[in-house]
Amino acid sequence: MDSRDRRLRRELVILVILKLTLLAMIWWSFVRDVRVPVDAAAVARHVAQDPSAAPRQGESNAQ
Repeated sequence: MDSRDRRLRRELVILVILKLTLLAMIWWSFVRDVRVPVDAAAVARHVAQDPSAAPRQGESNAQ
């Protein structure tokens, strides 16, 4: 293996480790404690909703 190949590999590994560390820090700072409340009744209404009542894709709401 050429010395340039080793240097490139080392630099890429360092960059990947740095990116993973930064992503972990961002997650730890902003996402870790966020919780989304789920309302079972609202989910059931959404799942059981009549699909024909929803506007079709590409259809405008203009009269």
